Amino acid sequence: MRKRDAKPIKPWVTARLPLFPWVNLTEDMNQPKEYMPYSNTLLRQSRAYLSVRSNAIVIILDFKEDTESMIEDGGVIHAVPTAALEYTCFCLPTRFQCGGFDLFNDGRAESILTAASNGDLILTERAREQPVWLPLPAIGFHMGLLLCLSGEASELELFGQGNLRFTVNTGTISIHSYINGRSGLEARDDMVMAFLDYSQRLRKYLSESVPALQDHPSWPIWFPSSFPELA
Repeated sequence: MRKRDAKPIKPWVTARLPLFPWVNLTEDMNQPKEYMPYSNTLLRQSRAYLSVRSNAIVIILDFKEDTESMIEDGGVIHAVPTAALEYTCFCLPTRFQCGGFDLFNDGRAESILTAASNGDLILTERAREQPVWLPLPAIGFHMGLLLCLSGEASELELFGQGNLRFTVNTGTISIHSYINGRSGLEARDDMVMAFLDYSQRLRKYLSESVPALQDHPSWPIWFPSSFPELA
């Protein structure tokens, strides 16, 4: 199944955090904080768990809904091997930020065509703007992320688009991105909470978009009722 490039999102709008209970405030609990929540887009974003520290969002694990992908791939559930469902189907634009760094932003320059005051067109280059939404097979990425967070695997392949290396310690998790050479260090509890929230939203979205997936023998493996390996 073909992968799709993520579409640009609309500008964020500043809002007070207390209005959004799914946001985790990791310090300075009594101080008012602000962040910029997601807005609706053609590829609609879900409400993601956000970990906030010192007025900065440090963990974001989110996906954009893609109705076209659900319709296209949902029609071949019983016609392709399980591995195909895991690693080639249901590609969703995905964002992953850790330690305040966008793990998917390769930092490459992009060409921008602008108009000068005299009307001439000028071609300039600038660093790619964040955030970067990487099209990833949702089920396969979810499974691989679980293996890495539980310590059963140390590297997560991003299906030909790069790798992430995980170092799991008692109280922290470090993630190094081979896409841009940057690393993020977070409290293990915060990262696990972000994954559990992501998992729950992804499970709900897939089950509602493609109900037949719940009848697949691998559904309980893809989305178990609990994750004791993360306890």
